[in-house]
Amino acid sequence: MTASNMNPEEMTRQQLLAEIRRLRERVEALEKSPAALETTGIAERKQAEKDLHDSLERMEMAMAVANDGMWDWDLNSNVVYFDPIYYTMAGYDVNAFPHTLESFQERLHPEDIDNVMNIAARHLKGEIDRFVVEFRFARKSGDWMWIMGRGKIVERDADGRPTRFIGTHTDITERKRAEEALRESEAKYRHLVQHSGEAIYLLYDRRFELINDKFQEMFGVSLEDVNKPGFDFIQLVAEKSRPAIEQRILSQKAGKSLKPTYEFTALAAGGREIEVEATVTYVKYKEGFATQGILRDVTETRRLENQLRQVQKMEAIGQLAGGVAHDFNNLLTIINGYSDMLIRQELPREIGEQILQIRDAGKRAARLTSQLLAFSRKQIVDPKVINLNKVIVDHLSMLSRLLGEDIQVSTELQPDLPNLKADPGQIEQVIMNIAINARDAMPEGGKMIIRTSVAGLTDTIKRDPGVLPDSYVMLAVTDTGLGMDAKTKARIFEPFFTTKSRDRGTGLGLATVYGIVKQNNGFIDVSTELQKGTTLKVFLPYSQEDQVEETGTSGRDPALWGDETILLVEDDAAVRKVTRDTLAEYGYTTLAAANGEEALRLFRKEKSRIDLVLTDVVMPGMSCRDMSRRMLALKPGIRIVYISGYADESIVRHGKIKKGTVLVQKPFRRRELLVRIRELLDTGTR
Repeated sequence: MTASNMNPEEMTRQQLLAEIRRLRERVEALEKSPAALETTGIAERKQAEKDLHDSLERMEMAMAVANDGMWDWDLNSNVVYFDPIYYTMAGYDVNAFPHTLESFQERLHPEDIDNVMNIAARHLKGEIDRFVVEFRFARKSGDWMWIMGRGKIVERDADGRPTRFIGTHTDITERKRAEEALRESEAKYRHLVQHSGEAIYLLYDRRFELINDKFQEMFGVSLEDVNKPGFDFIQLVAEKSRPAIEQRILSQKAGKSLKPTYEFTALAAGGREIEVEATVTYVKYKEGFATQGILRDVTETRRLENQLRQVQKMEAIGQLAGGVAHDFNNLLTIINGYSDMLIRQELPREIGEQILQIRDAGKRAARLTSQLLAFSRKQIVDPKVINLNKVIVDHLSMLSRLLGEDIQVSTELQPDLPNLKADPGQIEQVIMNIAINARDAMPEGGKMIIRTSVAGLTDTIKRDPGVLPDSYVMLAVTDTGLGMDAKTKARIFEPFFTTKSRDRGTGLGLATVYGIVKQNNGFIDVSTELQKGTTLKVFLPYSQEDQVEETGTSGRDPALWGDETILLVEDDAAVRKVTRDTLAEYGYTTLAAANGEEALRLFRKEKSRIDLVLTDVVMPGMSCRDMSRRMLALKPGIRIVYISGYADESIVRHGKIKKGTVLVQKPFRRRELLVRIRELLDTGTR
């Protein structure tokens, strides 16, 4: 098929131009050569002119189909001819369209003029074969259209100077808009990827093709680091997780279906381990498949989850321990009460010694239940304003005896230390239990330093969601003992967990410390290293009160006997009997009731002669609070002594005795109970 027979849409622009050039040359040759004209005849010339006209028509049709405008620049006159398509393209009519180079330049975008003219000049000088350039041109409407200009010198004079420069202009505005939209989309995507709050990567052939800013921050590496020769992505995976990751790779290559989300332990710069959650997809890339993934640092999340599980476990054990301690305290009240009664009787020496053993065992059991209640945060406390330095100094001599001669104890106590408001007995328990734990960590002897200061919280504690922005008094105990590994450290506050032999510890020492500290809104931090010792820091919020309160019972020794009438309310029959027997032994008249309803009936009947009510706190049926309120309504000012081994909220708020409440803790000693009763009756304090 010749160019003349081709459809305009099938002909290329170059073919049409070549056809037109050939036909124009043919016509010109006929015009210049009369001999040729005579030879070929008029008919031949007319046919050549017709072919030229047809080719030009086809050229115009092809240009219209392609939406291209044609221009013809006469370099001698500096006039530029533009075809009608160009007018339509730019929105001008033929009379308003520029026909000189200067007027044409006026419609070029200021930023594009130099580039267009420079490329045209280079082509005219012969430096480049063709004129090809993209530029912005002003439409009649005032907006800018993008033009792809192509051109070539087609005529020169006898001296070889260019005289005619023709070409085409294509409207590429839509293409440019699409390219700009694509660039904006890619820029947004790059920005989204680079500045994402999650680590994003593209992995191919075990090397990273892309890592974003968060990835670099999380792992402490740069793209240059991971592109170094010999680098393998597995270097960023912790040793314990590598087998699982390698297995995933093998399974993926084998075409097996894999869960897109999984967790593993990663390895950051400096050997720091990070718990990460990965979500991956596999995409075609280069000559195979690449892994594109998102990594989330879940280290803190897992730590908080573990902490929550630990708290839930401790709470569950605490509930059990508290319940057991409550019931056991009732039994110990009976055992210790009758032991005291029997000891005061004249019995054979051998039997007397056996009863002493029973009483001593009861005392040890009472200390054990006290620890259980402290751990479960159900221990009843009586907070007072105390100075931590004074408590430590008062117990130094006892600590030295407790620790033994092979352990050197020293102190570094901050002067003018703010006071605490806490139960003195609990703080003593904290110091003693930490000291004993330190002693057991130094079987061959060593040094123990006790320090106090006003301190900010450590970074570890600050991550605790329950931390309060208060100031704290710090008690720190440092030993030069064996230290602990990470697994042991994670369990030291668990009840009944111990590294000691069965006959040397119950595992309640540090669990008790933990319970007491938490009950007092404090925090604990432990730093330890195997064979280098341990430092345990206790942070307790300090009190704004300056006046240190005296602890212990009154210095006077009141007479324990009395002739008043006491209403005893106790649901446990055995406890009721031993308490009644004790009161009767010291001259008191006792009316006994098994519950609140029965006690209230007795009180209504005998209120005129009842001087004091001695009641258990935890009872079935009517609560102790309701019973007490009704009795006070019937007889305002009636003295009430409460007995409990359990921190019931009706008498104790958050483990602390309500102000003005007189409470004797089970298992009580005979003297302790009688002194509190006598003090209340003598002073009239309710």
